[in-house]
Amino acid sequence: MMTGLQTGLIDAMAAPPLYALLDRSFQVADNMLDLHWGALNAATVVRADAWARVPAELRPRLIEAARREGWRCATSGARPARTRSARC
Repeated sequence: MMTGLQTGLIDAMAAPPLYALLDRSFQVADNMLDLHWGALNAATVVRADAWARVPAELRPRLIEAARREGWRCATSGARPARTRSARC
């Protein structure tokens, strides 16, 4: 991306602010929008042996809680809180 911006091969890109900071594309970009983008971890991975140690009667409740929170985050349109326990 940086080479493309620097040489004029590309003149626009979509990137969250953190990425623009890390790859320094903000230094060569003529304009930037103030979009409140950010990284969102969209999955929780649990090893099979760890999942097997979760009591069987709790598994459906954990899955439902994860689905409920994922749906709430996806549909809320709210910005995450700026706290240690950030939530959608």
